[in-house]
Amino acid sequence: MRICYVDESGDTGTLPAGASNVQPALVVVGLFIDQGAVGPFTRDFMLLKRRYYPGLRPSNAAALDWMLAEVKGSELRRDAVSTRRREARHAIGFLDKFIQLLQSHQVQIVGRIWVKKPTAPVRHVAIYTSSIQAICTDFQHYLAVADDSGALIADSRSPAQNVGVSHSIFTRKFQASGDAYPRLLEMPVFGHSENHALLQAADLVSSALVYPMAMTAYCVGTIANLHARAEYATLQERYGAAIKAMQFRYSDRDRTVGGLAVSDGLAQRGGAALFG
Repeated sequence: MRICYVDESGDTGTLPAGASNVQPALVVVGLFIDQGAVGPFTRDFMLLKRRYYPGLRPSNAAALDWMLAEVKGSELRRDAVSTRRREARHAIGFLDKFIQLLQSHQVQIVGRIWVKKPTAPVRHVAIYTSSIQAICTDFQHYLAVADDSGALIADSRSPAQNVGVSHSIFTRKFQASGDAYPRLLEMPVFGHSENHALLQAADLVSSALVYPMAMTAYCVGTIANLHARAEYATLQERYGAAIKAMQFRYSDRDRTVGGLAVSDGLAQRGGAALFG
């Protein structure tokens, strides 16, 4: 069995102007992993957090309580480009080891990146729902290649939002024309990141890596707000190739799809720009 873990960075709010401090993009990321690797990944990830951020739990905390300690991606990307060299080196050291952890457990990445056009209304329900549907489509192809079945666990939002997203997959699995995701065993379920190492990992990929890469590729120079930071280029340069290599890509109707797909509302640039 394979599992897809989903988290997002940014928001679905309308960007009123280029100088507004609303986040200029939404990133929704799915991580694919073999169920047999979840346990080893979890243990390795708890050790990584404990090594780099020992202050997140009391000194006498039980080893398994390190699951509850979260290193947030938004804070990590801030520290990684800090002008305080020690702070930046520490964050980069953690991210280097985190990338190695993803690679060693053969995690594969897909997702959707929505770059907002200033003043254009954002259909927030449709954007998030279509992102999950697209990730499920990619997951279905991944499962077919592996000749396996799977389940999707997303970071929990509000009950109403969770129900709406899950129902959108239900309607595709039970449509009259046939199941669009026959290898997906159930509707998406929702977990709390404190309980799932791979949800925490999905937050780090979306918030600490893909989001700043998207800011560099699509927003810096056009959007002048606190989110579109020129310093994020260092993260794109350091990790772009590794993230690109971990994408799950496949052929469909004579074209290559999957991976991290971009909808650029500013200049209609393609997804290749994401990786630098």
